[in-house]
Amino acid sequence: MNKRLIFFLLIGLGFCFLGIFLSGCGQTTQSDSSSSTSSIGIISIRGTLTSGQIQSSAITAKSGVKILAASASAVPDYTVVAIGKNNGGVFFADSKTDNSGNFTIGNLPSGESFYIEILDSNNRLTAPVAFGDSSGKAIMAVTPEAQTTIEVGDIVFDSDKSAAAAATEPTSFLDNNAQARVKDGEITVPVGAGNFGKGTGEAKYSGAYNSQKIDGDEDGLPNIFDADLNGDGIVNEIDGLYTMESFTKTDKDKSSSVYVFSNLKIEYSNSNSFDYEQYLHLAMGITPDPDKVNSISSVNLVSGPSCISKMKVFSVPGTTLEAIPAPGTLWSNTSYKLYKSENGGATAGWAISVNGVEPYINGSGDLKAGDIFKFKITYTDGSSEYITKMLNFIFTDIPRLVEYSFNNGSAWNTPPAILEGGTSTMTTASTSEITLKWSRPKDENGAEIIGADYTFEYSPAKGVSDVPEITKIENDSGSSTYLEATQDFAGLLDPGSSFLIGICIRSVANDNAAQNIWFNRDGSW
Repeated sequence: MNKRLIFFLLIGLGFCFLGIFLSGCGQTTQSDSSSSTSSIGIISIRGTLTSGQIQSSAITAKSGVKILAASASAVPDYTVVAIGKNNGGVFFADSKTDNSGNFTIGNLPSGESFYIEILDSNNRLTAPVAFGDSSGKAIMAVTPEAQTTIEVGDIVFDSDKSAAAAATEPTSFLDNNAQARVKDGEITVPVGAGNFGKGTGEAKYSGAYNSQKIDGDEDGLPNIFDADLNGDGIVNEIDGLYTMESFTKTDKDKSSSVYVFSNLKIEYSNSNSFDYEQYLHLAMGITPDPDKVNSISSVNLVSGPSCISKMKVFSVPGTTLEAIPAPGTLWSNTSYKLYKSENGGATAGWAISVNGVEPYINGSGDLKAGDIFKFKITYTDGSSEYITKMLNFIFTDIPRLVEYSFNNGSAWNTPPAILEGGTSTMTTASTSEITLKWSRPKDENGAEIIGADYTFEYSPAKGVSDVPEITKIENDSGSSTYLEATQDFAGLLDPGSSFLIGICIRSVANDNAAQNIWFNRDGSW
């Protein structure tokens, strides 16, 4: 399948913005209950966040109270977030936890139940909160019933289990219909804790995924904070379920969607020595309903991981409709602004691509799956809304060439050693038909990324920006050690002495990473 895409980093990220626009990401999760939001500002949730230990079996006190966890000391400077079970609304606490660990989430809608999540001081998802157990599953949501304040008491964060639980079961507030699978040997630690819901190991979901629920794979994480909604081991951007991640909408007539993802494209000769801060790019954008474009006056990031202070402007995709800062400008100097742009003559939305940060690997670095980005959309009438997106995964590597062949794999050639400042050219291609074999890239946990498409990008010369791309593998199953594909380039390339092939992994949401290699031509084709 041929399609025209923008190539290389500067313009390549621009087209991925358009891809998101066309895909329509971030639709509101549908209700899994007959109840609905009837009014705003009625309900509040109050509690205290502490450190401590979650019990592997409940203890019932003489008073009949079920003890789920043992509190230790207060946890300050964390953020507590409520997510509506029925409408998917995201509601942040009025402020971070104070020195005593206290928090309040106000201005909540009535007629709703709420999941509670904990973000650490770096604005990274650190723990889902369980409130009870029933029939071998954890109860993950509370509901106010007829009251206006939900007092959850101590919420105990167990860092060893990457989970949190109410110290004592708040019986009168439990929503027994919000249940999750639990880890082996636990009663309130959901299988999604510590892995952002990625469906591997015991978190893998073998049941029938229910797309109408806020937690359709029962891993304990609501959609907005679940990197793998259906628990199949393939993250949302790759299998297309990113379109179901929910977000806050304060006005149903002002709907927008959001994306945050990474790109990484590297020349072959630089494959072992590239600088993440230069080549790893984070693409962010807001795609409004086309009818609402003219009602938006500005879009800014208002909170994110601490590394946003290091981020530098790299580019704005598409044709910009307002002045943009020079590449290399600290993004903080713009108040973390996103810029209005268009593609094909139509306004696509507000976007930016930034660099200057590294992935978090082996205990050090910046960006990591679970990082939470919160954007503010300001409208021309003075109103505003907030939209939240979690970074579900990040490229830490690229597809890597293992072997190549000119006769459909009957004789394989070993590529040259990867040397900084060395060559990215394999050899002279004696035929127009070329077969490449490569390894999969890895995510931030060192796991191979599966389920994605692979394409060959190709160009007759360096510096050519508008180049074709051919899909070679769809929905990689992960069953083979290496991947390989063949392409006949006869008639596809203009005359030239050399040409490029980019081995590119691409998600449905347009996350992409590539290794760029070169071949000379012998003039016979």
